[in-house]
Amino acid sequence: NASGAYTFTGISPTGTGAVTATNGAGVTGASASFTAQSDATAPAGGAVTANTVAASGAGSSSYLTAGTTLTINSRTDYTDGGSGLASSTLTMQTGTLSGNACSAYGAPATIAGTTAQTVASGHCYLLMLTGTDNVGNAASVSTTVMVDTTAPSAPTGFSFSALTNAYYPGAGTTVYFKGGSAGGFTALASGATDADTGIASYNYGAIAGSGWSNASGAYTFTAASPTGTGAVTATNN
Repeated sequence: NASGAYTFTGISPTGTGAVTATNGAGVTGASASFTAQSDATAPAGGAVTANTVAASGAGSSSYLTAGTTLTINSRTDYTDGGSGLASSTLTMQTGTLSGNACSAYGAPATIAGTTAQTVASGHCYLLMLTGTDNVGNAASVSTTVMVDTTAPSAPTGFSFSALTNAYYPGAGTTVYFKGGSAGGFTALASGATDADTGIASYNYGAIAGSGWSNASGAYTFTAASPTGTGAVTATNN
């Protein structure tokens, strides 16, 4: 304290200061006191849900796979029982979605209330609700919405393994099996692409006809199974 200019350190506790007045004759009167109240507690209670997923302190995430509207389902602003709440602000930053990863976020824009946002495929949207009290303590929750409304391309290649009474020449899309005998093979598709979120899995369709069965690309046939075709689709992340 230097003539009323007080300083404190990171470990300073709550304390009381006393002030007295002295008149021109040099007589000092009774003192009055004030309290310097320590407040190291951040605001609490803030919550926001977007695209049906609740934001969290560690950051949550979700995918939006159709449309161009990002819905903010609910919002609860922060409160503060110490120095009082200075602000509770919801912002959104727009980034690039590529290879199932987000990057290159721009500056945050403030969202009023729970106003829905217009979004575009191939982008990430980071929503953050931040509460700040009057001495600068802050807390926040966030959620990232990744927008991918485009389907992956079709597979471009196949390989076949675990061949029983079957033969694959090493190229093409035809695997041969011995008619009148039971056996099986495993199909493996490749080559599908998805620029936004990448390929998560391939889905192997059934081959029509007597005796054919399929478990995730592992096909079996019986002596009665006819020639048939199986279709494979790719699913993105």
